[in-house]
This record gives sequence, C-alpha cells and structure tokens, in this order.
Amino acid sequence: MPNRDPLEGLTRDSVQALVRELGPRTMAVPLTELEWRESKSGDGSRVLTGYASVFGVRTTLYNGRDYQMDEIIAPSAFDAVLAGSPDVHLNIGHDNNKSMARTTAPGPMSKLQLTADAHGLRVYARLNPENRAVQELTPMMNDGVMDQMSFAFQPGVETSVTETDAAGRQTDVFTIESVSDLYDTCVCARGAYPTTAAALRTLALSGAHVANREVGHSDDGAQDDPAVASNADGAQADPAIARKRATLLAESTVAAMHVKPMEDITWIPE
Repeated sequence: MPNRDPLEGLTRDSVQALVRELGPRTMAVPLTELEWRESKSGDGSRVLTGYASVFGVRTTLYNGRDYQMDEIIAPSAFDAVLAGSPDVHLNIGHDNNKSMARTTAPGPMSKLQLTADAHGLRVYARLNPENRAVQELTPMMNDGVMDQMSFAFQPGVETSVTETDAAGRQTDVFTIESVSDLYDTCVCARGAYPTTAAALRTLALSGAHVANREVGHSDDGAQDDPAVASNADGAQADPAIARKRATLLAESTVAAMHVKPMEDITWIPE
C-alpha cells in the first residue's frame, strides 16, 4: 500500500494545535499593482512596489479529507504593528541573507516603506543596483519567474467562524484582526499553502508519529486519532510532547547562532 500524506487524516484539534506550534507564519499573494522599473534618479537603482498582503482574501493553511483551515487578513491587522515602527526587511524568499531593503535603513536607497491602505499592505523600496540580491532578482522579475509577494508574521488577535458543506465537511475560517509582529516581506515564487503544509508536515513527523495508514479503530469501535500512532516498541507517542520537542529544538538552534546587532562599527569605503 503506498504511503499517504501524513497530514490527510489529522483531526480538527490536531491541525489547529500544529498550526499554533508553527510560531511565525507566512502568507503569499500574487503580485498586484506591481511596479518594477528603473528609477528616475539616474543612479541605476530600481523601484519595487506591490502588496505583500491583500485584505479579505482567503489563504488555505490545511486542506484535508474531512477538514479545512483558512485564514483571512482583516483591514486593520497591521495598524498597531506599523504604528510601532517595526524593523522589517524586504527579502528574496524570506531569506535574510538576500535582503534588499529595510525599514530602518537611512535611505533613500534601500529603505523599505510599508503602508496599509484599503487594498492591503503596500511595499515601496528603491533598490541599490550594487546589492547582489537585487542583481539576482532583476532577471527573475524581468522574466516573470517571481510572481508573488509574501510576509512573515506572528498573529495577534484572531476570530473564527465554522462553515459546513452539504457533505458535513467543516472549514474553519480564521480572521487575523491584528498582527503582533511583522518580520519580513519578500518577493517569492511559491505560495503560502505549500510552505505552511511543509512546516506542518515537519512538525507532525518530528516525533508525533502521524500514521501513513488508514484510520484504525479501537476495540470499542471508536476511531483512533491518527495524530496518536504507535512507536516501534508499541507505546503511544504523545503528539503534544513531540510538537513541544520540535519547537524547543528550533528555538535552541536559533539561540546557538548568537546573533546580535552590530555595535561600534565603522564602514569606510576605500
């Protein structure tokens, strides 16, 4: 019997628990109202404008056999975080090693400007042509390889409604009323759903032992939760413990990097 997607049979509670364990999440939208052009400054810089988020558009975080989880960004979601003048990068594919602009840059070159309007979270930046990430992005933008924008964030306040179709399949639609932290915006070629699904799968398989099998039944006839399968020695694995272990591992990996802001640095061109 071929292996099945380990996420397919997760219960509603298991899906929501896994999503909460993800921590910072990403959401992507097709490039809308895009402007990608050479600036009028005459210095070879390029102007990038677009929307990293669009209000009121559904993004599917999980689409299983019996359950679906969608997310929507509310029009007021960014108001509080933008009022706090956050430190946000404009990257290629959420990679801080490919950063092209930043909200805290002195500007005007390489300064990222973020504003929330009636449509969504608008991005504006004049990019330095000597930046290798900009040089890498230019042909991909010109050739239409990059066709989406995304942002990485931590949800704040969320509300939800549950929809049930004629077959009894449920969809929880979560509306993010506020974003508590905004980490980056990026130009990307891959949407939020594949990224989120991959992250969910990593968490699920990092010790939760989600089964690649049909849903089993206990002796009393009740269905077994596929999020709680058996270890090789027959003992059940607690998915909550496994998810916590995965989270702690990720946190310890980040902590081991010992990243800190540059202090007392003098940068003098030769």
